[in-house]
Amino acid sequence: MKRLFQRRPKLTEQTIAIHLINKQLAYVGKTWDEVKDDPNWFQTDQLTRKQYNEWKEYSIKAIQEVYKFDHSQASLEFSWFDMGYGLSVKK
Repeated sequence: MKRLFQRRPKLTEQTIAIHLINKQLAYVGKTWDEVKDDPNWFQTDQLTRKQYNEWKEYSIKAIQEVYKFDHSQASLEFSWFDMGYGLSVKK
């Protein structure tokens, strides 16, 4: 029997960063394995405002789940992550 919904692997402190990067890159049709050798990978593609907001909301929830942070703490952690690994947003 084919499963309708795939369970995502349990996120841990060791896997969350790559997971969030891959989640973001999925919006532009890429994966971490495709861009990891390009030092400027985060400058070549852009997200729409809607895509960015979806990714941000998803990321904050994932950070809360893994680190047991409250929303404001997870939002702050996401801000740091976004500054380091986030794609730019189309104007």
